[in-house]
Amino acid sequence: MTKTKKLSDNHKKLYHYTTWEGLDGILDSQCLWATHHKHSNDHSEGEVFKKQLLPFLISAIKNEIIKRDGIGVVKKANKCSAPIGGWEGVNKLEAEKYLDSMYSAFNDSFIGPFVFSFCAHLGAYEKEHGILSQWRGYANPGVALVIDAKKLEKLKTLEVAKYSKNHYAVALEKVVYEGDPENSFEKAFKKEIQGIENYYRALIVSPKPPPSAKLANKALNTLLRCTCLCKSQGFHEEKEVRIIAISSENGKEGKKKPKIDFRNDGRPYIEIFKDLGQKIPIEKIIVGPQNDQMRKYEALKLRTKGMHIDVVVSEIPYIGK
Repeated sequence: MTKTKKLSDNHKKLYHYTTWEGLDGILDSQCLWATHHKHSNDHSEGEVFKKQLLPFLISAIKNEIIKRDGIGVVKKANKCSAPIGGWEGVNKLEAEKYLDSMYSAFNDSFIGPFVFSFCAHLGAYEKEHGILSQWRGYANPGVALVIDAKKLEKLKTLEVAKYSKNHYAVALEKVVYEGDPENSFEKAFKKEIQGIENYYRALIVSPKPPPSAKLANKALNTLLRCTCLCKSQGFHEEKEVRIIAISSENGKEGKKKPKIDFRNDGRPYIEIFKDLGQKIPIEKIIVGPQNDQMRKYEALKLRTKGMHIDVVVSEIPYIGK
């Protein structure tokens, strides 16, 4: 049996860029604020996966309907539904309807998904100094936290155990970028596509009674997780890794659920790794390029004294505003 690879097998360190205030919050609380995915800085968030998945669902629906009703259904649809594109148009509308119903079911039954982001730098220079696009976003002033990925995976396991396992899921995975030739949508989400297709096939074969709750929940969890893992090619430079947390509204009686709080700007978030009795595995902090970089460096050395965290400065010559 082939052992499933963990993220830490390929990425030993993860990089989280934040402001000085964000750093203070993490050091003081030893938890991470995961923000609701609909409040990200990417207006296409959630739409990329849906667009990529649609052709696979259309194909699955076509095959299942022909299997159920016979090949004559194609001719009938072309004749009766010509204004909406005949057979092809009918199946496209059907697939869109099924997808919309899934997302609607999510809004009724689940909380989240909530997302916390890292970069997975590959080059030696990036690992030492960060990347300019991130410093531009966090340069007043900004820092990058270098985190041990293997220890973070252990924290993830403890986080899930803190709540009802059946109603709270936490993933730590790489983002897939639309149009990436090295990691195509079909290759990256092969098992997930098959799972969602199986659910839709079951719906077509036997809509009443509907597929089991177990099959439905599995398909829905998969859909939501992958929705947060597929992004526009425009963000490719970040090589993003995400923590994704999803909780059910219908938890078991007496079991805790993550509490939703709100930032000053109104964005909802949950605290991940809170009250675990463990520290966030920060190994190093890179002080980003800015006018008073060395003063910030000296201050941070004092702030982290005794925490066993290295503090260094980025050599990228960017001053910012």
